[in-house]
Amino acid sequence: MEKRASRDRELKAARRFDQHISKLSKVTNALVRKRHLEKQKRDPVRKGSTLSNEPVFPPPAPSVQLRDKIISGMCEDIDPARLEEAGCAVRGQLTPTVQLTKINYQLAGPG
Repeated sequence: MEKRASRDRELKAARRFDQHISKLSKVTNALVRKRHLEKQKRDPVRKGSTLSNEPVFPPPAPSVQLRDKIISGMCEDIDPARLEEAGCAVRGQLTPTVQLTKINYQLAGPG
């Protein structure tokens, strides 16, 4: 009998403890929500949990025209004629061939 009474007391104490914990967690959750709302009111830049001027990630796919422009620009930049270098006759420095001009080697004729 004594064991049963002891167990009943323990169960009642555990139930009371659970009730107190549940009330405490409700109060704590309410305080956390209240602080969060107050913080949002104080900080006008924030809307919810993200910044209003924060970039979207991942960004949307580029338009077809933009993709064509990017690819065309890349092809122009890696064109072999643009990448080829030759020595400058004046400075003796390697320079892209598109920046060089041909030297006219015509000799002056008599007279």
